[in-house]
Amino acid sequence: MSARRTALLLLAAALAGCAGDSGWHRIERARVERTVEATGQLVSADRVVLMPPVVKNTWNFTLAFMAPEGSQVQAGMPVLGFDDKQIADQLQLRRGELDEKRKEAERTALTHAQQGKDDELELARLSSEAERARRKAEQPADGIAGLEYRKLQIDGERAARVLALFQRRMAQAAQARQLERDLIESEVQRLGLEVARLETELARLKIAAPRAGLVIHGSDWEGNKLAVGQQVWLGQEVMEIPDLARMRAKVQIPEREAARVALEQPVRIRLEAARDRVFAGRVVSLGDVFRRKSETQPAVVFDAEIEIEAPDPELMRPGMAVTAEIVTAVDEDALRIPRRAVGMRDGQPVAVRRGLLGEESVPLVLAAQVGDWFVLESGLDEGDEVRL
Repeated sequence: MSARRTALLLLAAALAGCAGDSGWHRIERARVERTVEATGQLVSADRVVLMPPVVKNTWNFTLAFMAPEGSQVQAGMPVLGFDDKQIADQLQLRRGELDEKRKEAERTALTHAQQGKDDELELARLSSEAERARRKAEQPADGIAGLEYRKLQIDGERAARVLALFQRRMAQAAQARQLERDLIESEVQRLGLEVARLETELARLKIAAPRAGLVIHGSDWEGNKLAVGQQVWLGQEVMEIPDLARMRAKVQIPEREAARVALEQPVRIRLEAARDRVFAGRVVSLGDVFRRKSETQPAVVFDAEIEIEAPDPELMRPGMAVTAEIVTAVDEDALRIPRRAVGMRDGQPVAVRRGLLGEESVPLVLAAQVGDWFVLESGLDEGDEVRL
């Protein structure tokens, strides 16, 4: 504690003492707790957060349904819904395209089957002609005139070439038909996947409670509670269902007091809505950095989370304002003196002690201030009496 700050505190104590009585106080040892006061609000240590679903090429959503804030819901009950008109329209369009493409696939298959049969019949005819021409060309040349024999040879070769050419063209036509069917089938599969995706995304726009609990609505960027008809963004917390049996206090510690706060320190917690109730807790988490308290409050603070040992689910709700008294040190056998018994002389804290020969002014060394008391480091002993 700086000398200037000590002087100011003692001056205030001296002024306050003027209004008190002129009695005496006996210096005694007592248990003294050194504390840090922090403010904040209740949060749940286990909460389910509901946000807009992942939908292709969609970044903002319109709220179409919200379970009332504060309502109790059971697992599986609908609690949140988003406007689905755009996706429903796309789904209807893609289903129509899929049905048409499937019909096209059926028509193409029937057409190709008929073309395949026609080709088989033509192949049989050409094969028969080529076989007859071959047999005629293989007759003994002795019984046939030279020109006629040569004509039979040419007809056989031509029939064989026509058959071979048709076979190649038939194979190419079959391959082309297969490629056409594959292309149509790939379109059917693509549209089928698109329909399945849209059906999944449409279902995602209606969200059921993943567990039983209390519904808490999220807030917009200005701190106002969200409502049906508002637009929200992908990743924004729209609703939460907290576990009220596992509550914590999230508090902000003033920068000047942060060095005194550590994990596992005991804490006394009071709700602003029920100041007569005191809940016990302990520090379970400390922030990593200092920050401004808010946009409108430039004070620098340090975040901490306090676990409440026996929360009251009937009383406690997330967002309730709390005051936390963190016990940073305990002296089980400290000498203490009332603030109003301490004065200032030449910038030095002093007290008036009653001795055997009368009153005397005694310089003091103060270790800390705790409420309306100062903890003594030296200057007085247990049993000494000082003027109030």
